[in-house]
Amino acid sequence: MLPAKLFENDIDVLDGVLANLLQLTGGIATLLIDTDGTLIKHRGDVSQFDITALAAMTSGTFMADRIVAQLIHAKDPGSVSLRAGELNVMALSVTHKHLLAIVFGAGRNIGLMKILAMETVDIIALRLESACPASLQSSAGPSQVADSCLRE
Repeated sequence: MLPAKLFENDIDVLDGVLANLLQLTGGIATLLIDTDGTLIKHRGDVSQFDITALAAMTSGTFMADRIVAQLIHAKDPGSVSLRAGELNVMALSVTHKHLLAIVFGAGRNIGLMKILAMETVDIIALRLESACPASLQSSAGPSQVADSCLRE
């Protein structure tokens, strides 16, 4: 879920950074997803797949990897990549409760996609951070601050 204090201009920025990432990567679609599987915002051509199911399954896969990492006392993976035929889906952690997913063709390099997405992750985390009370802001990075504000 999005924080209640996000304003229309924040939503416009989220829409713009998703569109920019789509253009930068040459991807098919970009999605902002809550870790409960709820699709928050998307850009791109989603006519070839069920966007709601994709958001839910991508979140479920990411969260399963996160839980397995916890069970074996490993570092949180921070991202997960899936390949299905000619399509790839990569999901990156934006905050503890939010993911950025990119759907792209099989000819694209997954590592490059991750590098290209990192600035977008930071921008989204900063926008989510802006919804937090000023007293919760610290010298931590944008993802860590947004995490502390959005945890239930």
